[in-house]
Parts: sequence; structure tokens; C-alpha cells
Amino acid sequence: MIFVGIDIASSKHDCVITDQHGKVLEEPFTIKNDYLGFATLYQKIEKHKGNHQVYVGLESTGHYGNNLISHMVEREYLVYVVNPLLTSIARKSTSVRKTKTDKTDSKAICTFLRTHFSTLTPYTLKSYHTLKLKSLSRLRLNLVKQQSLFKVEFTRLVSITFPELAGFTTSIHSRTNYTLFTEIGLPSDISGTRIDRLTNILNLASKGHFSLEKAQQLKELARNSIGTRDEYYKIQFQTTISSIRHFNEQIKLIDKEIKQIMDEYFTYIMTIPGVSYTTGSAIISEISDISTFKSADSLVAYAGLDPSVYESGEYSANNNKMSKRGSKYLRNAIWTSATIIIHNDPVFSEYYLRKVKAGKHHSNALGHVSKKLTRVIYSLMKSPRPFITQY
Repeated sequence: MIFVGIDIASSKHDCVITDQHGKVLEEPFTIKNDYLGFATLYQKIEKHKGNHQVYVGLESTGHYGNNLISHMVEREYLVYVVNPLLTSIARKSTSVRKTKTDKTDSKAICTFLRTHFSTLTPYTLKSYHTLKLKSLSRLRLNLVKQQSLFKVEFTRLVSITFPELAGFTTSIHSRTNYTLFTEIGLPSDISGTRIDRLTNILNLASKGHFSLEKAQQLKELARNSIGTRDEYYKIQFQTTISSIRHFNEQIKLIDKEIKQIMDEYFTYIMTIPGVSYTTGSAIISEISDISTFKSADSLVAYAGLDPSVYESGEYSANNNKMSKRGSKYLRNAIWTSATIIIHNDPVFSEYYLRKVKAGKHHSNALGHVSKKLTRVIYSLMKSPRPFITQY
């Protein structure tokens, strides 16, 4: 067996190669994060490989190692992405000196891999798709956050120019209202628009749900509006709505890609009532390798859903809050799913109501539901299968 330890950085990687007994076959060397660097690494590995299986270990330090991982998996090397905390412990246990360099890190990774590879799970094509989901899920969340800023701005503009609209429409943020302000304009423009044109434009935008009668009501509302008539708000409406629509298109593209991956590899997680493509992809990608969690409780802790503990002397807090440590993305996805599952699954619904009847307020009861849901997720990921309600 050949073991390769790699310390990943943005522009270069430090590597070391040993055999199964720890004998150094290639002293620590540095390669650039480019084609020639990869070729140098492969050449050194192949020089010692022979008929041996190659085990490659590197730390999970962000996206800098993604390309190298993909290339090595294609070469059928067994690649292991290791938690930096574990290799740090391994490095400290081998020396009392405070020595930390990129070359010592590569040795520590190699040593840890050589002594623990039998208990670790190698990186696979499925792992690649999990990593892809993680990137897409976080990008989607970022786009939604940016879009929400423009939606807040749109709401502000409406309250200034046409405050009466809020009581007229079921939702301010609708395609009909966006069309109203981009193709018609401010209340003064709406009130001056021919009723047939107004009806046709809004009926088309609402897919046939905007009637002539409603258009007449809207026109009358606009005629008596107290909103400002300053023309420069038209430009603000145009740019704000354009941005909202742009983000909508970007989010749709991401949703399509997420759906494709989820349908091919992770359909079982969406059999849980309340878990959608969006929350399901976040759950799968943030957990990644379920084998790294020894128990369901360790996954609950990773999601930050476990209670924080505060003790000092003889004092011990009774109402401990959620720790909120670990992955906030995973916690948010599970919490969102929990708010839905209590309305769609009889067991979770009964569990939630039991907590409420016991005196727990909504958020507290939902916290208990989230922990119960996390344990279900742990079970399904340990042995992938469809969710079945346990009566």
C-alpha cells in the first residue's frame, strides 16, 4: 500500500509519500496548483505504486483541493478528506514541540491516514455530487438573501407611491404588481390608462386571474391615492424589479440543477414530509459523510440543536437554550423542515402537540421536533431508504 499526505493551499500543495510501514518513499515536496504540478505528483506516485493500492489523504480546507480530488478519483486512487481537527491531534501527539509547517502538516495527514484508513470512508462520485450540492445550496441561499434586499426596497417604494395597494392585493410581491409598475407606472399613470389596456396587461401577467371589475377597482384606487407623484420613482421601480426578476432566473437555474442531482442520488431524503429539494439538498450536503458521526446525538450537536449547558459552582441553569453551534445551514434546513412536518405527518404532529400541552411554547416545542427529525435523518442516511411513519 502507498500512502500520500497532501497539505492543501490556494496556489501550491505540500506532499509526502510513505509505504504501509511508515517508511518515507518521497520526502516532503511542493507542487503548484496547476497541470504541471499535478503531473509531478502523479509521476512520483506511479514510481512507487507497482501493484499497490494508493491511498491519498488531504484535509477538508475549502474548495482549493476540489480539482486535485477530482483528478485523483479519476485515476482510481482512494481519496480521503480528513477533518483538520483530527490531523492536528495526530500531529501534537507525535511531538511535544510546537512545530507546524506545511511539510509537517503533510506528514501528519499521511500518518493519520496510514493508521486510520480502515475506519474512514473514501471520496466517491457520490461525494462529488454532495460537494456540488453544497456549493449550489449555499449559492442559492446567498442569492435569495440578495433578492430579499430588493424586495424590501420594492415594498418601501410601494408604501411611498401607492400605499393603498397593500390592502388591495393579497401579496405585494407578485408578477402582476411587478408588471403594473414596469409597464404602467405610478398611480397617476394607472388612473390615466384606458381600462381595456389596463385589464389586458394585468390579466396576461396574472394568467387570467385579473378581471375587468378588478381593474376598475384598481383604477379608482389609484385615482384617489395619497402616494407621491414624483416621476423619479419610476426609475427606482424599474431597476428594483429588474433585479428581483434577475435573481429569480438565477435561482431557477440553480433549482433545476439541484433537482437533477437529488432525483438521481438522494430521493430517499425527500420522502420525509416537509423536506423539499431546497432543504433536502442543504441537509445532504452539510452532513456529507454520515459515517463521520458516531451517533444521532452527535449529528444533533453538529446541527447546533442540542441544549447549551451552563453550570458554575452550585448553580445549574434549568432552561438551557439551543447551542446554535455547528452548521447554521444544516440547522436552518432542519428547522424549516420541522415547521412543515408537524402539519404533514401524524407522528410528528402528535409529538409537537404533546410538547405544547406540557407547557412548551411553540419555538421550544419545534426545537424538540427538530431534534427528533435529525435522528430520523441520521437513520435514513446510515441506511438509505424511504421514510415510513412509525405509528
